[in-house]
This record gives sequence, structure tokens and C-alpha cells, in this order.
Amino acid sequence: MHKSIPNAEAKHLPHIKAHMRSLPDPWALLSISVQEFPVPDEDRPPLIAFLRGLHQILVGQSLASDVFMQVWKVRPEAGSEILEEHMGEMALTRGIGIWPDREPPSGWTTEALSDASAGLFNGEEMSLPSHRLLRLGCAEPQRQDIAELLYCQGVSIQMYATAPFEELEQQARETYLPTIKEKRFKRARFYMPVMDSASFAAAQNKTELERWLCGVQVYIRESGEDKAVLIASALPLGDLAERAAAVAGIKLTLESLDGKATRNDR
Repeated sequence: MHKSIPNAEAKHLPHIKAHMRSLPDPWALLSISVQEFPVPDEDRPPLIAFLRGLHQILVGQSLASDVFMQVWKVRPEAGSEILEEHMGEMALTRGIGIWPDREPPSGWTTEALSDASAGLFNGEEMSLPSHRLLRLGCAEPQRQDIAELLYCQGVSIQMYATAPFEELEQQARETYLPTIKEKRFKRARFYMPVMDSASFAAAQNKTELERWLCGVQVYIRESGEDKAVLIASALPLGDLAERAAAVAGIKLTLESLDGKATRNDR
């Protein structure tokens, strides 16, 4: 078991505040808000340490990690330099991200262009008709080394599961391919879910949520839509978060958004 950090000592530690809400049992969603993506340099160390600590715990529980880049989020100040510098060692595979609670991927239409323009005008995330992903195919520990370079850039999705990626990809193909209408999107190397807090809230029950997640047991996404790092887990999430904070040597304030007990830095 992890050791609790005495309150006097915790006052001097880097601090993360997170909000947790219940999803269909046993799932829960943790949200760590950020000012913006990329996260300002001075705010990155505790968040990176927390995600690194969480990775260590999950791998220690025999979960394997897969790392993806959200191509539509990559730009000069957000991930492009990392992509350019490490592309030769990433062993990248191109696929498609599917929003399970939205329309399937499609080409640009007049309506889609209008919606995208309206979103930009209102300062919102641009609405796109399709979303490309890049999967890091390099082996560990190199994959996690690159994942940590991507943390806080606003471009990464990291998924943990006991099943190998090939099984997850097959489940995703069976779930999402029948929903796709345009032929050009039916030949992707892989399909994987892209979800924000609204997507998780849209899941009606455990069966639907787990079908959307295709065998993934812990799902972490840097969500520009929420201005937050989202962590969804079928494993006890409050305990995971506290253990990750202890491993990282940071102070964690964990607040519930659905009326359950609130836990502060332990």
C-alpha cells in the first residue's frame, strides 16, 4: 500500500486539484482542469509527475499501454516539434478516431464548414467531420518516453488494457465500422474511440460505455473541449489517483461532483 503524506509535509508539495464523477458502475471519470493546451511550462511538472506515477501503477497491475496522437490538435506550438524530432523512432500507424456519441466520420460539407466557422468565431474547439489518429508502434520503454514528451501538449490519448492492441482494434472495428457510410473511411488501419466529458455522460449504461471503449480499462485523453486531462477508469479511480499522487510526490485535492465523499490530500 502507498504511504500517506503528512499534512504538514503536503503543504510544501506541488499541487493538483481534480474532480471526480461517477459513470455507470464500476466506471468513474476524473478531470484535471488546465488553463489551456499546451499547458504553460510552470504548470506542467506536477501533472507530468502524476501521469507518470499513474502509468507506473497501471503497468504494475499488468495493464499494457497504447499511445495515440490526435492529429487535428498538432500544431507548431503543440506537439509538432516532438513529432518531427522523433518520427523515425515512433513507428507510426495512421487510423481514425471515432466519437461514439456523434456522427460518423465524413468529408467536408457546406454544413460542416459552417459549423466549424461558427465554433471558431465563438472561441470554441473547431468541429471537424473526421478525426485522424497516429498510434505509436515503438516498443517500451521508448513508447512511454515519447508519451511523456507529449504530456501537456494537448495531443495525446493513452489507453490501458489487459488485452493486446490487436484485440482492442478488432473490437473497435466491429463496433464502429458498421456506422461508417463513406467508403474512404472504411479502409483505415485502425479505429479507436475519442471521448470528452459529454461523451462519457452520454453513455446510458455500463454495457454501452464498455462497448464504446472496446476493451479499454483506463482511458486518458487531453481534452481541448473540456480544457482538462480526462481519466476514465473501470478500476477504483479514487484509490488510483491517490496512489499516483503518492508515487509522484505531489499533493492531491480530489473533489466529488456527484455528492459522494470528498477526499483531500492524504
